[in-house]
Amino acid sequence: MNAFCNPMKPADVMAMHARLAAYDYEDIVGVTWKRPIVCQAGAATDASFTWYLQAVAAGCGHPL
Repeated sequence: MNAFCNPMKPADVMAMHARLAAYDYEDIVGVTWKRPIVCQAGAATDASFTWYLQAVAAGCGHPL
């Protein structure tokens, strides 16, 4: 989500964040297998959602 200004609607992003919040996970795979997040992936995911929603509020990406 944070690699570029994403055209997703904020409501869809918040719904996706709510769905993922139900899971406890440590590792995720990034855009490529060469860039995994190996620990604290849940915190990294939360930070990415927060970053995206702040970027949208600042005028980058889908209009609110």
